[in-house]
Amino acid sequence: LPFAGGPCWLIPSQDEAAVAIAENAAALRERGWKLLTCDPKIVDVLRNKGKLRGLASDLGLLHLLPQHFEFFSDAKYPCILKPAIGTFGKNTYIVESKEQAMRLAPDGLEEHWILQELIRGENEFSTTLLVMDGKIKDWAGMKYQYSMEAYVWPHVRLIDQELCSVPEEHREIFEEFLAGFSGICNFNFKLREDGSMCIFEVNPRVGGDLSFDIPKPRARALLEKMDAMFS
Repeated sequence: LPFAGGPCWLIPSQDEAAVAIAENAAALRERGWKLLTCDPKIVDVLRNKGKLRGLASDLGLLHLLPQHFEFFSDAKYPCILKPAIGTFGKNTYIVESKEQAMRLAPDGLEEHWILQELIRGENEFSTTLLVMDGKIKDWAGMKYQYSMEAYVWPHVRLIDQELCSVPEEHREIFEEFLAGFSGICNFNFKLREDGSMCIFEVNPRVGGDLSFDIPKPRARALLEKMDAMFS
């Protein structure tokens, strides 16, 4: 493992890196890295869409996730077929029929694939959170407007984006999923017609919203708060 070479934060931007940092936290700290991390099992549950569903079930929060289909024959088409572990929309599809889904996942769903409800709507939200022991210490929300109501990002045209507020009721929901977690994470979700949240995924790492979209002064403030609180 590399030495830090001076006071420096090691912050993951990929799920695999988040797990690796958590697994090697003690050794990395000995080499001078500043870390905000936790039990690697918690990180793994959050990054894995199948395990996240199990967590939601244990918490009584399945209604906050898209409807899940155990079998190709049970699904309501069109729906979404996506890997249980994956980022940036890779190998994620809108499937129009059982036959199309089976062609894309010929070995079946098992633990490798997720078949779930297609949530329509041109607006999507991403909320970045600074978390310590499951408690949110800071947050920044982004709202994105896209050119279609049914899409797989990034295969859609962005119309507009803006910094948005994060309601207290949303933060309370996020904390229910984050028990024991420490680090930076983000939640991606849409709002259903009744205004309720539908969470697509939790990324236990820095997301593209913090890296590219959140205004730089706001992103800098969140990182400076982390440095001030946990150095």
